[in-house]
Formats: sequence, C-alpha cells, structure tokens
Amino acid sequence: MALEDAIALYTALTTTGDVPAALQAFEQARRPGADKLLTIAQQSYTWYETFHEKMGLDPSALTYSYVTRSGRIDQEALRQKSPRFMARYEAYQAAKR
Repeated sequence: MALEDAIALYTALTTTGDVPAALQAFEQARRPGADKLLTIAQQSYTWYETFHEKMGLDPSALTYSYVTRSGRIDQEALRQKSPRFMARYEAYQAAKR
C-alpha cells in the first residue's frame, strides 16, 4: 500500500503541478482504501481481544469465526472457496439446534 501511495502522490504532483492541489487529490484518491484497511484491521484485532470468549467453541465454529473475523469473507464466499469446510460447519450448526 505504501508503494501505491507513493505512485498516487507522484501522479497527483505531476498532474496538478501544485503541492496543495496534489495533496488534496492524493487524499481524495487514497483515503477510501486507507479507511477500509483500518476498518478491517480494527475488526481483526477486536477478534483477538475477545479470543478468550471463543476458547470453548467447537473447532469448526472457531475456524469459521476466525476466517470471517474481518468481514472480508462472508459465508457465501467461504462456501465457494471451501465447500467441504462449510459442509462440516453447517452440519455442526444444524446439530446444535
């Protein structure tokens, strides 16, 4: 991300030729990605901060919780990427009911 920021800043500087305008263009272009990354990081470290609450989970439930902790992977994406795991997890969920 730092290299992409450097490229974006260079592009903004060469495009505008004006430092304040370049910084504003850079901020506008790069802020959404930075905010998204910070949100993902916060969700992930919050998961780790509450790990002690997850110690009693079944291995399937713990794995599901871990993989989906940042919000980047949802149940449908996980089903596509790992159908066998999701079948085991869904069987565990069904057995709990």
